Amino acid sequence: MGEVVTMIISLRGTNGAGKSTLVRKIMKLYDVEHHAYEEGRKKPLSTLLRRNSSFAFELMVPGHYEIANGGVDTLPSLDKAYTMIELAHETGVHVLYEGKNMSDGPQRLIEMHEKGWPVAAVIIKITNGEAEKSVRKRGHKIKLGTIVSLNDKMTRQVETFRKAGVPVWHLSRASALKKVKELLELKP
Repeated sequence: MGEVVTMIISLRGTNGAGKSTLVRKIMKLYDVEHHAYEEGRKKPLSTLLRRNSSFAFELMVPGHYEIANGGVDTLPSLDKAYTMIELAHETGVHVLYEGKNMSDGPQRLIEMHEKGWPVAAVIIKITNGEAEKSVRKRGHKIKLGTIVSLNDKMTRQVETFRKAGVPVWHLSRASALKKVKELLELKP
């Protein structure tokens, strides 16, 4: 059996793509969780997960998921998210992170890649109509033009990651879930 490689996986996609839902599905594959809190903060900064067969935490998910839009969007700052990601990586824990407000996300993931860290980008591919329907189902308002723009941005990010040598996949919801499981070496 070879050495375990701890992955840093950036899950990306437009509003309504299903990023938070996918993370929740992955979290359910683990048996034990621990929420990390910051003094004075009522919501967790992150969730640490492990399978019962393991003595150590295996996955860190930044942010909290008690609301529809989870992930790094629920944290006080992106810098806080990336500090937690770095710490998890240094302690040998997989990281799965997502959030729609990650404007500097591609550049930060590329920087981690340039440090030699094992990173991957999984971008959820969804039609503009599906995204709009998903967002409106949650009671949020969004202009179709915003979704079109964000979907175009996701397509451009695929090329940005490829040019930088970052492993990237642009996949449907179901295929994205399967790819994240594969990257985390989780059995279906």
